[in-house]
Amino acid sequence: MSLSTINTGLGFINTINAHIALASTKWCTILHKTAAKLVHKRRFFFLLGSLSTLLLSSTLFFHNLKNKLLLTRNKKALRDRRKAFTRSLYKIELHCHLTGSLRLSTLNELLKSHNLPPYTPPPTLTLKSCFTAFPHIHSAIKTVQNLSRVTFECLADLSYANVIYAEIRTTPRALLNSTKSEYIETVLSCFSEWSLGDSKLLPRLIISVDRSKPVSEAYENVKIAVEKFNHPSNKCLVGIDLGGDPTKGSFIDFLPVLTLARTSGLKITVHCGEIINPSEIDEILNFRPDRLGHFLTCTDEQFERARDNEIPIEVCPTSNLLTLGLNSDSVSLKTRHGTLRKCIETAASFSISTDDPGLFRTNPVRELWSVSKAFELDEWRIAGVVWDMVDQVFEGNRKTRAYLARDVRVRIKKMLRVLEEEGGTEK
Repeated sequence: MSLSTINTGLGFINTINAHIALASTKWCTILHKTAAKLVHKRRFFFLLGSLSTLLLSSTLFFHNLKNKLLLTRNKKALRDRRKAFTRSLYKIELHCHLTGSLRLSTLNELLKSHNLPPYTPPPTLTLKSCFTAFPHIHSAIKTVQNLSRVTFECLADLSYANVIYAEIRTTPRALLNSTKSEYIETVLSCFSEWSLGDSKLLPRLIISVDRSKPVSEAYENVKIAVEKFNHPSNKCLVGIDLGGDPTKGSFIDFLPVLTLARTSGLKITVHCGEIINPSEIDEILNFRPDRLGHFLTCTDEQFERARDNEIPIEVCPTSNLLTLGLNSDSVSLKTRHGTLRKCIETAASFSISTDDPGLFRTNPVRELWSVSKAFELDEWRIAGVVWDMVDQVFEGNRKTRAYLARDVRVRIKKMLRVLEEEGGTEK
């Protein structure tokens, strides 16, 4: 219901109430004048009672309706204010896959340029239906030129959502007339070029290892990562991610290559708990990665281990609900996303991210707002979620981290100060 509709309804009710009040006054005058004549007749009392009941009922009905409309208007105004706050807040994105960020329009343009049929997304959003897009995505991104376009558009979309720091992950592939190493060089070159512009967004790269592929490929990816990470000009490469089909491969098989990446100075994040596999979750917790991706099917004891070891959890609301086979709505998010609920209730470290925003038809604003709406977080708590994410970034340069913290803090203080001056919130 729009505010204009609510205001129109309130105006109508005020008019009705005025007429009822006038009618009540007139009826009372008439009844007073005729009371002496009709007092001996019983029907007068019946008439008096009926009219009084009718007038009182009408007044109460419209009074209650007015209060309901006022409450609806106030709730909508509060919701709109918090949504605008979420939109304007500086944000941090820590779990975003590059190819999963591909715009549908760009996907079909690239497919057309390669003389391939267009991709039609399924009408119903499910995890299975979303992943039918990946063969089309891989067919669309054939050259480093295609990759550059996708990278710049991903950064532009994040910047539009007021994201000022983003860690974007991708699995290197050998494209047409190029190697895996050149794939990574292309992405890093795009990041460097972007950083020369006037956007506040600082892009950082995490190289992914696919657990469904042979361990030898993982070593190849980590070797590229270590080489780029140790290069004197490196500013953007910060970490390694273990992901891919959770039903394939074993974490233990990839433990040596992840250990190699860690000893080389790279930060580690691991997709964890996407399926029920408690023994593997224990193995991952024993490794103590720098962050955990999703962490959906953990036990209470495993959650407490992660919290006590201060391992932040990368929560991706829309993606997580689809993984759990649930509807992407506030009720499901609050009642069925056990990991997110426990994070909020126990003050465990967590971040809110998008995962594959192109596939899941979402963005950083929508993801943060969905959490705020589901758990009824006010502006102070929304800001607190973002502020906590500053300590979770993989950025290794202390000065850059300090500048990031300053920018987020200044923005939060400014927005909350304006809100307090308008009487919108109390600390």
